[in-house]
Formats: sequence, structure tokens, C-alpha cells
Amino acid sequence: MPPEANWGPSGQSWPQPLRAPCGGPGPIAPLGAVPEGCAELSPKQLTQQALKACGQRSDWQGAVAAVGLGCSSPKSSALAMGACGKASRWPQALFLLHDCQRQDGVMCNIALSSCAKAQQWQRALGLLEEMGKMSIQEDTISYNCAISACGKALQSFTAHRLIEQMEGRRLAPSVVTFASAMDACNRGGFWQLTLTLVARLEAHSVEANEYIYDALIHSCALGGRWQQALVFLSQMSSRDLARSASSFHAAIGACGACGRWAEAVELLAELGQRRLAKISSYQVAINACGPFWQQALQVAASCASQGFGADLRLQTGLVAACEAASSWAQALSLFHGMPEAKIRQDEQSFNVAIRACANLELWANALSLLQSANDGKLSSVITYNSALKSCAVNAQWQIALALLKDAEERGIKRDKVSLGTACTACADQWQQALHLYASAGEGTSEFLVTAAALACAKAQKWQQVLVLFEALPKESRLGVELYTAAIDAYGRGSLWRRSMRLLGSALKAREANLATFTAAATAVAGEKRLWRQVLQLLRDVRQQSFQADAALFRLGVMACERGSQWQLSLSLFARLENLRALEPGGSGEARRPERDKVRAASREPGLGLFEVRSARIEAET
Repeated sequence: MPPEANWGPSGQSWPQPLRAPCGGPGPIAPLGAVPEGCAELSPKQLTQQALKACGQRSDWQGAVAAVGLGCSSPKSSALAMGACGKASRWPQALFLLHDCQRQDGVMCNIALSSCAKAQQWQRALGLLEEMGKMSIQEDTISYNCAISACGKALQSFTAHRLIEQMEGRRLAPSVVTFASAMDACNRGGFWQLTLTLVARLEAHSVEANEYIYDALIHSCALGGRWQQALVFLSQMSSRDLARSASSFHAAIGACGACGRWAEAVELLAELGQRRLAKISSYQVAINACGPFWQQALQVAASCASQGFGADLRLQTGLVAACEAASSWAQALSLFHGMPEAKIRQDEQSFNVAIRACANLELWANALSLLQSANDGKLSSVITYNSALKSCAVNAQWQIALALLKDAEERGIKRDKVSLGTACTACADQWQQALHLYASAGEGTSEFLVTAAALACAKAQKWQQVLVLFEALPKESRLGVELYTAAIDAYGRGSLWRRSMRLLGSALKAREANLATFTAAATAVAGEKRLWRQVLQLLRDVRQQSFQADAALFRLGVMACERGSQWQLSLSLFARLENLRALEPGGSGEARRPERDKVRAASREPGLGLFEVRSARIEAET
């Protein structure tokens, strides 16, 4: 192979190799005394013996030096490459492949394996492509290594495509191929891709083993398909495949993702019956209980009855279960009881305990816990973000800003969540919110913009809302609150067409609620000729399975009145009256003056509903 060969995709070149300790070709430092019984071996055999010894010790430097003795062969180079791969020295493995005068498939596969171990997926793909140019036939092992490299680098779709490439080259995927590809898809979070491989596995008559089923059950856990996970677990039993604790743990996780804590506990009991339960099994089951903290406590009691000692992860899981259920008193009690149980609290346990204080007026408790974490040097940006959340919930904007400054002084770099949460705490301080937005620079986020925009909207600063909204990149993912605020802001600026277009975008993104429709209706209700659009919005609300409220019907009445649609106005007003009658304390008699004036308006077009608003307000109070 010519030295200038470029094996990397997209014009990438291989890294410069690290030469042997002796500095490259030339005199090599002695490898030591010749072992007894090896005196009559040829130099080539001695080199291979030395290389095997280097491989066993992961001595990549000795292996490279041995190849430099001048008695190298494809087998010697392969042994040296194996030693480099075992020591995670993929650049040296690739150099040895490049430096050898005769390459073969075994050497290429060893180099691919080295790339896979080091997550060098692009190098692996480049080498796979170069094998064809070297007239070296790729085999199933070659692709298995490349798929493994993609999986470790979270390149799920690339791993999936490699199986298609194998089929195109008439290479039969093995059970290892599918297991590696499924693992790659799961690592990237693409559980749907994992399940699509089942049909291909069956098409190639590959019999699934324990690793295949483990990957399938893990994909169900990622996708929350607890029933399918239990089916796969049952199939393993019917096919006499050993069900490991890992298989059960994944199934328990799938049940937990769907809130099926009872099924998760049953699986834990089966693990115990099979004597496969570990303390990690109880940890997974507690996590599966989610906000059902009473059940989580029962699982912990069962763990103790089986002789397992106190465990940090298990106890933190209990605190998290209580926090998820907003049982802050129980969460803090469990957290503060950890030292008594001889469990040393860590950063994660502090984070969970502080999050539990993000309810009611517990911000002082959050600050106390943060101080304890700082004293123990256990705080991080996540710890501060948890404390900031408590400040945001309780509108403690001054303390939130002080926490940002304190984190900076401690060398803890704030992130997008930090700024967004602090900005949320400034909901009643729109100028402070804008200051935080400006301080973010290029590190802004949708979260931060939304918080700043809502603060401005609350202060009726609609121009600032639009400035913030229009500064967002087009590909930004917006939430329902920001859509609603922007639609309202456009309406207040008499830009009703933009309001309606934005409502369409919100519906397409499935980020609309009743308040979003009300904001859009408000934008068009004041326009004399747009009563049809308001009525269409009322119909759209029903199609979206929302229940129109009194505010939306009032806008419909107003729009029809301005458009001189008196019959429609009376019809909508009758529905408004029916809706009010269902409200607590609703009374038709109390609103008789308003009803009479609306009827009069229908007979006297000169009298508009804008003129009777004061009478309506008086009737409602």
C-alpha cells in the first residue's frame, strides 16, 4: 500500500504514528534474554514469540519494537496490531497495517476492531472502503467491527445502513451482526430501528440468542412498550434461553416507563425466586415505582429483608420517588437519615433533595442544602440549577440572581438551564429578565427566550415580546406559552395575519391550547370584517377537543356584533348564558340587564357591544 494512501472519509488523513521506543528503524534495544528452549528458534519465530508475550501484557511499545527487528510478516504485524488494539492504541495499529507490505483480511479486521474499541467510526468506515480498493474481500467480521464502532459512537443510522450494505454485497449477517446493530440503535435512543431489525433477522434465518433478546427488551424499555418487553422475556423462557438479571432489569425499566409499578414488582419477585436478584435489581425496581413512593419503600424493605445492606443509589432512588410525588417532607426525611444509616451523601442525592424543595415556600430549605453541598464540595451546575428552580417557583428573583453570582465565584460555569431558570424567577421583573437574556450572548436558548418573553408579556411590554420572538432561529422548537405570547403580541400590534399564521404553526407543532386560540381570536375579533375567522376558530377549538370557555364565546359575540351579524350574536350569547349557568353561583337573573341590552343592540345597529361592556362587567360582579 502506498504511504500516501488516504483511508479516512472526506479527505481525512491518518494520524502520524508513534514510532518504537528506539526511535524507528535502525538498532533496536535488546528485548531481553532469550527464553529457555527458544535458542534454536529462527529470528522470525523469536519475533512472533516476543509479540505474543507483548500481546498478553498489552505491551504495545514492545510489540512495535519487535516488528521493527526486520523479520516482520503479515502474521507478526497482526500480532503487534492486536497488542496495540488491546492497549487502545488505534493509531499505532493503523500505522502497522499501513507499514506492512502485504495486507490481508485478518490484519484489516484487527485494525477495524481497534477502531471499534476507540469509537473511531469514521476511521472504521474509511478502512472498510479501502479494503475493496486493496482487493481484500470484506467479510462478516469486518462489518461487525464497523457496526460496533458506529454503535459506541452513537451513530445508529450508520450502523443500520451497514446491514443494508452487507445484504447488497451478499454477505450473510450473523447473530453478532444483529446484536451489534441493535445495541447501536439502542445507544442512540432509536428503539424503533432496533425493532425493525427483527424482520431482517428472521429473513436471514438467524436464530436469536440472549444478546438479541436483551437488546430487544432494552429497546422496549426506551420506547415504553412494557407489554412487548414481557412478551420477549416470555419467549426467552420458551426457547430455553438463559434470562439474565440484565434482561429482567430492562423489562422492569419498561414497566416503570409506563407507570406499571405492579408488573415491575412482580418481575422483581421472579428474580428473587430465581436467585438472580442483586441490589441493583432493587434499585431498578424502586426507579420503576416512579411517584408511587409507598411502593418504593416496600421494595426497599424487601431489599433489607434479603440481607442487602444500605446503599447510596437505592436510598437516592427513594428520595427521588418522594420528590416525584411532591412528598417533600418524606423526601427530606429520607435524605437527612442517610448519615445515620452510614450512607455518605453524594452530589446526586443533594440534587434530588434540593429539587424536592421546589414546592410551596421551601426555598430556604433549598439554600440550606446547597450550602451543605458546597461545604462538602459536592455542588455542580446541576445542584445550583435545582436551587434556582426552587427560587423560580417561589418568585425569589433576587436570591436567584445571587445564586448565579455565587456559582460564578466558585468557578461553576452556568449553563442554559441556569439562565432560563433564573429568568423564570424574574417573571415579575421584566427588565431583569431582559438583562439575563442579554448576558447570555450566543449561549441563549428557547427556554431563556420563553422566560424573558413571558416576563415582558406579563408587564404588557408587547414590543419586547416580538423582538425576543423574532430573534429566535427558524429551526427553534417553541413551546405553547411562547406561541401564545407571540400571537397575543402580534394581535395587540394589529398584525392579525401574523397571529393567524403563527396559530397554524403552533397547531402543526402540536403546541396549542385553549389560551392560544383565545389569543388568536382576540387578535381578529376587533376587526370589523373578520367575524367569520372568529367563528372558524370556535369550530377549530372543538375539533382540537378543547372546551370553549366564556372568554372565547364573548369574543365571538363581539366579532359578530361588529360585523352586524345580530342573529349569530344572539345565538352565541345564548350559548354563553348556558355556559355561565353551569358555573358555580351562575344566575340568569343577575345578567338580565346585559341580555336586554344585547337584544336592544340587535334592533339598533348603532349600539355596539363595546358600548355595553361596562354594564356587562357590573352584571358579572
